[in-house]
Amino acid sequence: MLFTPIVCAAILAREWHWAEVATLTAAFAALAAKDPMVILARQRLVWKQRHPETSAAARWFVGWMVVLILSGLVLLTAWPIRACLLMGFGVAVFSTLAIVVNVKNRQRSIFFRYPARWH
Repeated sequence: MLFTPIVCAAILAREWHWAEVATLTAAFAALAAKDPMVILARQRLVWKQRHPETSAAARWFVGWMVVLILSGLVLLTAWPIRACLLMGFGVAVFSTLAIVVNVKNRQRSIFFRYPARWH
């Protein structure tokens, strides 16, 4: 669902630029980095002993962050700095919210369910 607006924008523009590839790569890296971040946050905030998946999560997190930074550098050459900062801020806020929700195990919370009248 995240990739649909990016691909639609390229189709409507009737041309393809390297910035769209960087945008797709950055979007995928941001989504993929969330799971290692959740494991690292749980290790730091919840778990008492070191879990075996923590070291693998740290390696994956570093790898995805390298991809994200490289994609961001490409986007800085194609987009205005203000657009890059706003997009980065939005990604950071929503990623932080997703990590907090997952670490606190709130994904099953009543707050995130549909109201009963919608069923």
